[in-house]
Amino acid sequence: MSAGRHSPASLTIVSASMPDNSHKAGDSAEWSKLMARSQDGDREAYRTLLEAATPYIRSLAARCFKQPTDVEDAVQDVLLTIHTVRHAYDPGRPFGAKQSAC
Repeated sequence: MSAGRHSPASLTIVSASMPDNSHKAGDSAEWSKLMARSQDGDREAYRTLLEAATPYIRSLAARCFKQPTDVEDAVQDVLLTIHTVRHAYDPGRPFGAKQSAC
């Protein structure tokens, strides 16, 4: 990310209400299952999780950044964060987005 920009809201492992319709109520439970399966090495579950979460992450990033390149940089940062912390996910907790204002 370029200097002077605020960091985007990260996808975190918490229970929270979703700010828009791009993430339906049932998705959090499904995302939790997919994340748990991906921890067990299920590559298809991991791919499905990332593909499902990306539009939601993009919608949040679009609220925070005006430039499309900044939005895409933020999406990539969040996806990399998910990848980096995947091993630390507690399957007993919901996997979803922490609501944040930009």
